[in-house]
Amino acid sequence: MDDAPAVVPASAVVARAVQRAALERVATTGAHWIGLVVHATREMILAPAPGADHTETLGERLDEGAALTPMADPETGQDHLGDYGLRPATVGDLLETRDVDGHRVAGELELQCAIEAARVAPRLADELARDHPDLAVRLAEEHAGALAGAGGPLDPAAVLCAEVAAVLAVTLVVMVREQLSEVPIGTNDPN
Repeated sequence: MDDAPAVVPASAVVARAVQRAALERVATTGAHWIGLVVHATREMILAPAPGADHTETLGERLDEGAALTPMADPETGQDHLGDYGLRPATVGDLLETRDVDGHRVAGELELQCAIEAARVAPRLADELARDHPDLAVRLAEEHAGALAGAGGPLDPAAVLCAEVAAVLAVTLVVMVREQLSEVPIGTNDPN
């Protein structure tokens, strides 16, 4: 009988560490990212509301407390949704909003999360390498087929950092959506 502990796949070690880091980042800065998303997308031109003859920016709709998506508009869906339709716009509604050219507000969140992942990944990869000295080599071996560069095999530390950054970026987006989707978005309207 073999008493040696089972070796956890390197990608699973990375995934667990990323999950913990993402929970911490979203808890401390998730609302700030939504603020950055709103700031970056305020000038997006939205399709006219049903019955309106002019377009509005996302910022104008937010300031007015107006519907962001067609389902939330009284003319097309809100009245049919009862109390649920009368709720204030949420982060989820914001992230589902598209401009007249089809660009998604969620794309800005994805960018913010990728930037955050690029900032956090080197430190987290370094911590993982210190806690698990063979992790980078094991991870590079797990992905060996895809990791041959023009000059030969890639540096395992680079592989570890890239994996941490990629998994962290996706995990941050998912966690922001899961944890903040139902949070109401305030307006800047003092009335």
